[in-house]
Amino acid sequence: MGLFKCKKKSVKFEKEALKRGKIGKTLSYMMAVPMEPLVLKNTEEMIERLKEVEGIKVHRVEERNNEEKEQLLFLTYQEEEYVVGFYQGHYEYPGYYRWQHIFSEKEREHFKSQGEGVLTWMVFGESNIESFHLQIKILNAFVPNMAGIIDFSSEKILSGRWAKLASQSLIPPAPSYLYTIQAVVGGEDENVWLHTHGLNRCGAIDLEILGLTRDNYEALNSVILVLAEKIVTRGEFDDEEEPIYTARLTKKDVLMTTWVDYRRASEYYPEGTLGQVHLREDAHEENRGVIFCYPTEKDYKKRNFVPLDRYAEVLEENPIVYYTTEETNRMSQLAKERLPYLEVLYNKGLDDEEVLLIKIGLDVDEKYRQDVDEKEHIWFQLEGIDVGRQVFYGVLTQEPYFIEGLHEGMEKELPFESLTDWIFFGKDGDEITPDSVYLLENE
Repeated sequence: MGLFKCKKKSVKFEKEALKRGKIGKTLSYMMAVPMEPLVLKNTEEMIERLKEVEGIKVHRVEERNNEEKEQLLFLTYQEEEYVVGFYQGHYEYPGYYRWQHIFSEKEREHFKSQGEGVLTWMVFGESNIESFHLQIKILNAFVPNMAGIIDFSSEKILSGRWAKLASQSLIPPAPSYLYTIQAVVGGEDENVWLHTHGLNRCGAIDLEILGLTRDNYEALNSVILVLAEKIVTRGEFDDEEEPIYTARLTKKDVLMTTWVDYRRASEYYPEGTLGQVHLREDAHEENRGVIFCYPTEKDYKKRNFVPLDRYAEVLEENPIVYYTTEETNRMSQLAKERLPYLEVLYNKGLDDEEVLLIKIGLDVDEKYRQDVDEKEHIWFQLEGIDVGRQVFYGVLTQEPYFIEGLHEGMEKELPFESLTDWIFFGKDGDEITPDSVYLLENE
């Protein structure tokens, strides 16, 4: 029956659809796995808990007359209407799925042995990120004490402790939660095939890069990250062979990518390259495009796209680090919302090998504002917190690019409102960020 026993609603695969980067959104499948099976038995209690979630208005529940006893939930969230299907079902432990968070051995073993949970499916609304957040809220209301969530659409497993905090937050999860980048290695030359899962539910093709090596695939992984984040946050993607500005490589050079239907793309690689048409399984045959690039404007005009690995060396030396404005704002909001955890970490006292860093958005010098964002986001080592005055005291850890009067090692008073991110480095290599504060919660 596959990983879960339900009639998976698939979108018919049409060759013409791959001429467009934007497609109809497919269903998002996610299952809450409970710590205690008895919590699943009472549907009425599940719905009552959901009605108590702020921002969700439940209109009605309809039961389908089928073997699985599926139910359809009609609700409104942030002034948008949704239909969410759900039922209690069984799953087979997906051993190849990514463990997205840090799990205890007890939690891992529970996933392997439990075998049942509450499966939900829905079509995302206008905002992919808000819709994903809604699905997390629904699952947490249905199963408050869960071991975690199996996200079948992106092929990953999420922590129950993380999901509880995420469902209580006003800030949605990061775009990267909505998809997964997988790296498959094989063939006589051990070539690497990068490909995503989860972008179809966001209304766009899944992305791939073929013909990579163990040495260069991590550098080129950043290209997928940039393009996928645009898809998730903006709900759109360019059509086949259209140029996509992806990143600035040097002061003179930019990386201009494009994509091609994976069936056509196979022709551009040697026989035996992973990801070619005849080497694929069914799960990799719908709505997928392979990323290429246009080296010059002349190449674009002639539609002369080439494999992306030609930029591997450049990207190894200058990795792409890019966040959309939407994501920068989201990160800042989450960092501020989780500020109490930062205060706890600081107030407990830091050992010699422990460090707390805060990222602050500061105004760039006026002469640079036409060429770059008005804010430069810079890391400071945290040296003090004054809650009454709402300020941090920090020492600059890097040399700014666009603020000439500020230099590494300088001490500065920094307002809470300028915080955009923070991170704690423990003496054992542990890291705590606003997204991973679930690690500070009890199991």
